[in-house]
Parts: sequence; structure tokens; C-alpha cells
Amino acid sequence: MDLHRIPPEVLLVVSVAVGVVALVQSLRLALRSWRLRRRMARVSQRGAWGEARAEGLLRQRGFRIVGRQVGVRYELRVDDDPVSVGLRADYVVDDGRDRWVAEAKTGELAPRTRPRPRGASCSSTAWPSGSST
Repeated sequence: MDLHRIPPEVLLVVSVAVGVVALVQSLRLALRSWRLRRRMARVSQRGAWGEARAEGLLRQRGFRIVGRQVGVRYELRVDDDPVSVGLRADYVVDDGRDRWVAEAKTGELAPRTRPRPRGASCSSTAWPSGSST
């Protein structure tokens, strides 16, 4: 195909169409990225709010905060192959007798213990950590 035989008006229309498609696609991707960043910021803020509230609830109930965002790694065997697994607890707390792991949940599926304003759920659950003080 000889491009010199195509009328310049047709080449211009095709070039503009390709440019418009590229611009629309770029804007669509930028909007998608912005929405994702905005959603992640809201989730992070809600998580921080929930953890702060959970800490207050734990203290009110007589627990002492031993650690925040405590991480451990342990190994499991899957099909006889070692697999390293990471675990991060929101809180490790102590009630004077036992040490506990406490998790704060703030998402849409978080258990609700009482009526709350829309978008403001917070629940804290504790499990024995297996070690005493």
C-alpha cells in the first residue's frame, strides 16, 4: 500500500481518531488509578481509626498493651515441602494472668456488637497467645 496515494484528509482523520482513542484510554486508566488510591486511603484511615478505638476498648477492659502490629513467621509443610507463613497481630495484650492476641476489624463484614453510624463499624476479638507472663 502506497501512503502517497491516500488523501491527506483521510490520514488526518485516522491520526486524530487514534489520538482520541489513546487519550480516552489514558484518562480511563488515570481515573481507575485515582479511584483505587482513594479507596485504599479510606480503608487505611478506617483501619487506623478501628485500631485506635480497639486499643481504648482493650484498656477499658483492663488489658495492658504489650505490642502493636506484632509480626511472626512460622513454617508449615505443604506436600512435604516447607512453606514460610507470616502473621501480623494488631495487638498482643496482657490481662495480668494470660497473654492474648487481639485483632481489630473495621470492614463491611466486621461483626457488629451494637448499632453504629453508617461506615463506622469496629470490633475487637482476642485469642490466647499460648504464652503466659
